[in-house]
Amino acid sequence: MMKIRIILLSLLVIFGSLLVLNALGPPDAEQKAKIGLIISQLEKISKKCGTLEEFGRQTVTLGMNILSIGPSAVYVLSPRINNQDWKVRFWIVDILGYLGNPDAERPLTRVINNETEQEEVREQAAKSLKRLKETPPENIDQ
Repeated sequence: MMKIRIILLSLLVIFGSLLVLNALGPPDAEQKAKIGLIISQLEKISKKCGTLEEFGRQTVTLGMNILSIGPSAVYVLSPRINNQDWKVRFWIVDILGYLGNPDAERPLTRVINNETEQEEVREQAAKSLKRLKETPPENIDQ
């Protein structure tokens, strides 16, 4: 009976690892298109919002859409961290911290070290990097 439990536990660990690795792989074409659409919507909303707070309130649903894609969204969002709109950059560095993908560490660190970047964006990148490092991989979807 003990051997069966050990075998089942081992299979669960292997299966869980495969799921995490799959989640960290690149997004498919449909997910890439969805993220591109979300970025376009963010840019439009940003032009209408005077404050970062208002922008944040109006983009909550878009954030939930990115989170539903999962950790693989990092591979499409990271290159867009150079968006012309600072509120969109803020939003991207914020969401990267919630995706749980360690591959977000490098782009977040670049933002933190970029002295020409908007201060709010740099501060949020630091918070996101801290959140990312404090979130164990098994809690990615929580």
